[in-house]
Amino acid sequence: MSPAPAPRRGGPYATARQAASDSLWERHGRVQGGMKEMALADLIRAAGGLDRGAFDDKVLGWLADADPATVTVVCDLIRRARRAR
Repeated sequence: MSPAPAPRRGGPYATARQAASDSLWERHGRVQGGMKEMALADLIRAAGGLDRGAFDDKVLGWLADADPATVTVVCDLIRRARRAR
């Protein structure tokens, strides 16, 4: 059984390294071949409960191809904006 991932710190992030270390992919041990799947899951979770269209989902898929630090920052910005409402 693998250990549970470290808890997410959340932003704001001062560096790409901070954001990357907070990514799902990094926190789950850099699962081989799973970076895009984890990124997409994180993006969908961040946008959870929002009405999304086909193009919205296409953009989330496109964003999932970005590096883990970028995905983490985008997800965190969505989460912080939602909390601020």
